[in-house]
Amino acid sequence: MKCISRPRGCLGRWTGPELASGHPAGGVRFRFQWTFPLHVSSHDRNTVFVTSQHVHRTMNGGQSWEIISPDLTTNDESRMGISGGLTPDNIGVEFCCVIYAFAESPLDANLMWAGSNDGLVHVTRDGGGTWNNVTNNIPDLPPDGVVRGIHASAHEAGKAYFAIEHHQQGNFEPHVYRTDDYGESFTKIVEGIADSPLSYTRDIHEDPVRPGLLYLGTENILYVSFDNGDNWQPLMNNMPVSPMYGIEVQKHFNDLVVGTYGRGFWILDDITPLQQLSAEVAVSEAHLFAPRDAYRFRAITSARSTPNDQSDGATRPTARRSTTGWGMAARVEPRSTSRMRPATRCVRSRARDRPGSTVCGGTSVTNRHPGSWFRTKPLYADWVDLGDDRTRSGGQGLSMLVSPGTYTVTLEVDGQQSQSQELRVTTGTGQGRRALGAEAGRGAALPGRRHHERGLSSDGPGGRGPAAAERRGRGVSGTGR
Repeated sequence: MKCISRPRGCLGRWTGPELASGHPAGGVRFRFQWTFPLHVSSHDRNTVFVTSQHVHRTMNGGQSWEIISPDLTTNDESRMGISGGLTPDNIGVEFCCVIYAFAESPLDANLMWAGSNDGLVHVTRDGGGTWNNVTNNIPDLPPDGVVRGIHASAHEAGKAYFAIEHHQQGNFEPHVYRTDDYGESFTKIVEGIADSPLSYTRDIHEDPVRPGLLYLGTENILYVSFDNGDNWQPLMNNMPVSPMYGIEVQKHFNDLVVGTYGRGFWILDDITPLQQLSAEVAVSEAHLFAPRDAYRFRAITSARSTPNDQSDGATRPTARRSTTGWGMAARVEPRSTSRMRPATRCVRSRARDRPGSTVCGGTSVTNRHPGSWFRTKPLYADWVDLGDDRTRSGGQGLSMLVSPGTYTVTLEVDGQQSQSQELRVTTGTGQGRRALGAEAGRGAALPGRRHHERGLSSDGPGGRGPAAAERRGRGVSGTGR
């Protein structure tokens, strides 16, 4: 228990962490830096790790904590003094000698890595009982660096990747390393990273599906490597030049998520093509990638954002699934047609037992759906011109949705080449699970989704149909507001 005192006595008692604000690093028991690592174990969701100069662990969801490491920093007291000179600014940001990066192996719960902001790297293989300093095994590593990112491999237990930077020491070179033997030796992997004052590294991440596929963030560019880090190339596309602070692959939907410093979160939707790309695919005239599972759903409420909100990103269309390819895209839907111009080469995609659609050139498609494009003249208004095909663009028409199940998607190029892949469609609900489970025998592995379709397909966007009335009777708004 700790008493917070004031002139008239004790303000109160608490059992939580000590208040670090106003104290230098040398004046606190645990040096928790402003952005200290917090890691939820992939082996047990009730096991959580946080780091100060020690590694702290709870195995009961935070009810109690234990220290499972000694001080894993240089513990240099000369760097723990008051910060700010005439106007001290001690709020935790400037703390030195703290563990700045932490990683637990997804393959071995006893294997953990820790890196400090004064240049040390430690590893334990017995759950924290013994920690080994492997810093001296890292070649061409200047002293006093900040270990920004550690990623323990999900494919090989002894493998891990490290992003270390020294820009506060006036060194802007990239320092990226790989170990394949639990830190006994390291390989520097920086080939292809641009030589500039912004080349120092921020984070590194291994793809959870494809071994050797890596993503690296520097102070200004996102890189990708297909050969275990031996060679890097930019993966920017339309991303802004900005510090790439955090990289993650959302495993279930297979999206690459990047957190930048000052330019928001960016998502590269569906990295399946990156995971399946090979030298043979790169030189082929056309290739059909095996698509990820598709989820059929309609959002219960529409997205809303503040006008001119700079953080408002684009949202993918719902209730559809695009098969992704280089230079082409096609939607697989019953009774739909998709066309694009100008036409250079034609690609046809077919769903089994469904009419196909043809796409010529380009990278996006437009669709015409039964129920939304067919027009009739208004009553008493025969003078209205509907045009030859009685269609119109715009609006928010509804479409028929694909039935859950397994489909075969076939790609034909100029009527000569033919490739096929299976596409699994599910609603994520019990019906979708059963439909896929009957075919694949693994419906139980599909996660649930909280998007329900009851009545929405026939109610329309205004929510005036029978299902909307049912929702209003239960006190639920048809518009979701």
